[in-house]
Amino acid sequence: MTFIHIIGGVLLCLVVGAIIGVVARKKIVESRVDSIENYSRKILAEAQQEAKTIKKEAELQAKDSLYQMKLEFEKEMKETREQLLIQEKRLLHREENLDKKTEQLEKREERIAEREKVIEQIDKELKRNEMELERIVADQRRQLEKVAGISSVEAKDEEN
Repeated sequence: MTFIHIIGGVLLCLVVGAIIGVVARKKIVESRVDSIENYSRKILAEAQQEAKTIKKEAELQAKDSLYQMKLEFEKEMKETREQLLIQEKRLLHREENLDKKTEQLEKREERIAEREKVIEQIDKELKRNEMELERIVADQRRQLEKVAGISSVEAKDEEN
């Protein structure tokens, strides 16, 4: 029985040792996890504080930049207003000149319109005369064809 007791004792020791090892390993792992969690909380707190600082700096820079841009904008607006006043004076002068030229052009257009009416009447008369001449030429051609006894097409064919 001693051998069985020894084997049983050894097995009991192995089981107890394994349990103690598992429990010890679990305590070590938990200790490491707690340490890592504390370290990550510390890093997170530092990052949040740094983010707040960066945000405040960025806000100050943005306000300063906005103020500078406002000053520049006001300066440009003043210059633009001055330029616009100068241009307005020029445009008023040009407008007066254009009004005078417009009056002259209207008078010229009236004269041209009158001339166009005369030209249209002359054109109509020319068209009537042209149609009358074409009719006379056609009549004369028919008379020539009668007298000659052949058509103008046949006469052309004989020439060739």
